[in-house]
Amino acid sequence: MFSAGHPGQALRQATVVLPLVAFVQFGVITMVFAALDFYGVLSRVNIGWNPRVLPAAPRRTQPIVHLVLSMLVAAWWLIALRQPAAIFGLHASVVRLAPIWQSLYLPILLLTLLEVVLRVVDLVRPQWTRARSLARVAISGLALAILYVLMRAGEWVVIVDAANASPAMRSVVEVVNQAFPWGFGFTGIGFIATMLMQLKTLSVGRHGVTQAT
Repeated sequence: MFSAGHPGQALRQATVVLPLVAFVQFGVITMVFAALDFYGVLSRVNIGWNPRVLPAAPRRTQPIVHLVLSMLVAAWWLIALRQPAAIFGLHASVVRLAPIWQSLYLPILLLTLLEVVLRVVDLVRPQWTRARSLARVAISGLALAILYVLMRAGEWVVIVDAANASPAMRSVVEVVNQAFPWGFGFTGIGFIATMLMQLKTLSVGRHGVTQAT
């Protein structure tokens, strides 16, 4: 809606509709089914499933999907700063990414390319588990460093001509800038979790080799 020229509707969607939908999807539905399970309703109607008995997904499907998505992200980042319309659509002449993104263009590009390389390794050398775990730890560390620098910027989207910008546009940009720290925070938690899981995998693998020796 923002790219299509409706900043007022975009602001309402971001501040009113999105939190409500998220609460319904992740809160109400979860609580309803948790209550049904707790009181035995699901068992009485013979509704149940065990993830351990589900058929295994094809092993090559997930690496291929991850590789395609990583390549798309890398390609998008290559043109994003040079072609603002790829991000802001019709408002590319009014709104821009803040200078911090230009400063971090190469580190972020390196991060996306490393992710592509890792996905290729996942696909062609799935037996390199230790090397891939070490690579994921390194990539997560680089991503956390980039996130740290980004969070210190203070603003991530700016108005090109603030004097002539409409109040609705200013409100949208303000909301977007307020949302970025939350996004960075959740993303950082994800990278930290990835690092911890990979370090645990490395520790377990090393322990297993020691025992076997």
